[in-house]
Amino acid sequence: MLACTMMGFSRYYVINVFAPRDMADSSVPSVETFGAPLFIRYAAVLALIHHVVFFIAESSTFFNFPNLLLKITGSFVLTILLIRGTEQLKLGF
Repeated sequence: MLACTMMGFSRYYVINVFAPRDMADSSVPSVETFGAPLFIRYAAVLALIHHVVFFIAESSTFFNFPNLLLKITGSFVLTILLIRGTEQLKLGF
């Protein structure tokens, strides 16, 4: 819950950084509205925030830091691949 809450609070600031200036506040972030490169960066930042907070809260310690980094990196890469694949399916080939 903590990781999703942190990601939710960060979403507004991340959208302001990555969204085109002429984009209205009411639009939903997607490949169609942001374009592929900006959307992937937007999704990557939010996924990274989520995974870092999640795995730090889960481990509650930095005792095995290399293992923690491996978990964060692996989950992050898989998440970005799944997000990109889902967006490709949504847009069609």
